[in-house]
Amino acid sequence: MMENPIIKKYLIVGAGLAGSTLAIELKKRKQRVDIVNQFNPNSSSQVAAGIFNPIVPRNVARAWHCDDIFPQIFDYYSNWETQLGSKFLIKKPTLQIHKIPNHTKNWKKRSREKAFEKHLEPLESNHFNEIKLPFEAAWCLQTGRLDVRHFLKAVRNYLEASGSRWDEDPFNYDALEKQDNGWLYNGQSYDAVIFSEGIGMLKNPYFKTLPLTPTGGDILKLKIKTLDERYTYKRKEWLTPLGNNEWLAGSTFRSGDLSTTPEKENADFIVSALKEWMPYELELLDHKSAPRPTVGKLRPFMGEHPKHKGLYIYNGLGSKGSSLCSWLSPLYAESIITGDNSLPLEVHIDEYFT
Repeated sequence: MMENPIIKKYLIVGAGLAGSTLAIELKKRKQRVDIVNQFNPNSSSQVAAGIFNPIVPRNVARAWHCDDIFPQIFDYYSNWETQLGSKFLIKKPTLQIHKIPNHTKNWKKRSREKAFEKHLEPLESNHFNEIKLPFEAAWCLQTGRLDVRHFLKAVRNYLEASGSRWDEDPFNYDALEKQDNGWLYNGQSYDAVIFSEGIGMLKNPYFKTLPLTPTGGDILKLKIKTLDERYTYKRKEWLTPLGNNEWLAGSTFRSGDLSTTPEKENADFIVSALKEWMPYELELLDHKSAPRPTVGKLRPFMGEHPKHKGLYIYNGLGSKGSSLCSWLSPLYAESIITGDNSLPLEVHIDEYFT
């Protein structure tokens, strides 16, 4: 981190995981930050379970930039728990349940590779407690969950207590005016404006041409007695404990779906999949739906608009926001303040404006 940085003033539009983590990273570097965020209880960040996992189960691969993210992710959020005076980090190993014999073979093979040894550990059994494992299972280590709503609430409290303005009105693009050395919005001058609007980007006149796809998803809140709450469970669907016999379960992926209305068939799909391996009775307590902001190449959008200097984007984190933000937000804060372009090449937006 820079010593004695020049203090600038930034406006962040959108206070989901991307905007909130960037805001506190800029504050940490002694910058001034204001927020415009129209609260939406059905936004992807408000609905998100916040699960993070270093393994991509589909092909038993390590997550993008795994070695940059997972050695530091627990310390990152633990340090912010101390700074924000709130608890929102949950450490839970994950039991990965195999669906077909070939999955068991692939996972065992990976667990013997040096790059995977700190992430995977085979479970040499066809049972775990009362759960039937037709093709064995494996432990995913370095996994956990961010209680996203508690985290976002703690961030807002911290920012407002430290002098940040928090505007809950919808952002008015017509009120944004270019100045010689920055941008003017609602009578306030800013050195830069960073848009972290999730699917709201589709209406942003500066960035709406970026290929962002809304991907609908569902999360259920369930009551399940007896199931061991020390772990998260995952096949393709997942279960993670909230305590007191309550669980979150998910998820679905529906490309192009903007709906926030829960549909019974989507809940039935998740419940039916869980019942294939989970032997206990379950009760549906709640059902939420929200579109995630996803990018076809599975890499976020970051960087300064090449034609409108001082306007930045931070979007497209999909279902990986809790892990990606712990690594990318500190990098982005440094990059924005210093003007260096040290972000990973895969996230740069320049290619979309050539």
